[in-house]
Amino acid sequence: MTTKLLPLALALALALAACAAPAATPAGPRTLTLMTHNSFAVSDSVLKEFETAHNVKVQLLKSSDAGILVNTALLNKAAPVADVLYGVDNTLLSRAL
Repeated sequence: MTTKLLPLALALALALAACAAPAATPAGPRTLTLMTHNSFAVSDSVLKEFETAHNVKVQLLKSSDAGILVNTALLNKAAPVADVLYGVDNTLLSRAL
């Protein structure tokens, strides 16, 4: 009986969430800090297009390599220095997770 009610409960929860008032958006763009390795490269046009599409200002924080990137994130996990990490390789993925 409960397995038949689960889809109904999920549908009701989604409907209620869709009717909720939207969260207030800030007047200006928010800052999104991206920590990556030094060899990360992105064109100015792609970065600008992303910032415009998502109403953010991207701040790049470059670490020297993937090892330092992961270590910096781990050492600062109580007070993160970045919102997003990019450039974790396969050898460090288990440590990063």
